[in-house]
Amino acid sequence: PAERWRVVRRSGAMSGDVVVRVGFMLNSEEVAMLSIGDVVECVDDKVTIYGVERMYVALPVGTRAPFGKASLGSPASVSHGWVSLDATAAGGPRFFEMCDDSSSLGKA
Repeated sequence: PAERWRVVRRSGAMSGDVVVRVGFMLNSEEVAMLSIGDVVECVDDKVTIYGVERMYVALPVGTRAPFGKASLGSPASVSHGWVSLDATAAGGPRFFEMCDDSSSLGKA
């Protein structure tokens, strides 16, 4: 079974707590935002970039593109993307914690 992870870091931003990006690079296009308590599923190997552990995840159904990011050619809802799991090695925060097996993929 795939690993499930819950957002545990509150950013204080109105738009959400964790940025979801289209690519694994930290400066790739932002495609969605997750909020504290959201549960995602890791669907590929994790990578570390500049001390930040990143993972490719399946997002909760209904995850929306940030305001102004959805265009005529792109969907308003997003199903997958890259997130930062743990940036503590680079002096940043930990964004997710692993869930137990009973946690279901979903929005908080």
